[in-house]
Amino acid sequence: MVQANGGKDSTHVIAGTHGYIAPEYGYTYKVNEKSDVYSFGVVLLELVSGKRPIEPEFGDKGHSVLDLQQTKNKESVLSIVDPMIPVAFKEEAVKVLKIAILCTTKLPALRPTMRTVVQMLEEAEPCKLAGIVINKDGEVQKKETMESADKLHL
Repeated sequence: MVQANGGKDSTHVIAGTHGYIAPEYGYTYKVNEKSDVYSFGVVLLELVSGKRPIEPEFGDKGHSVLDLQQTKNKESVLSIVDPMIPVAFKEEAVKVLKIAILCTTKLPALRPTMRTVVQMLEEAEPCKLAGIVINKDGEVQKKETMESADKLHL
């Protein structure tokens, strides 16, 4: 479309999957690292909660996993963690959940950088959730394999 003043009308089409798109994209149509951090946070929330980002069971209006951000106390945080995660790994799951909540903060300036997210995840040791051990050489092994290898070296 061309306007009378010679300018062009533009329409904006939102590209992305509903539930993963950072809220600011809806009014700025711009993405940056903080948008990616937000989307990554949604994926973390999805992994820890065992729920898709958009599900009818969230709240009265069928909102999203992001509504879980409103949780303030330990009991409500624990209630978000997927019940399929064994009790032995709940602590690590809660750590990952807290990182996810930081990543999905509404204000982009308050979201951590991806570098910080990676550091926090390394400290949270979420590999324990999958029974994975990363040895000092950076090799990934299943915990059982690592334990049997340790026994062989005795």
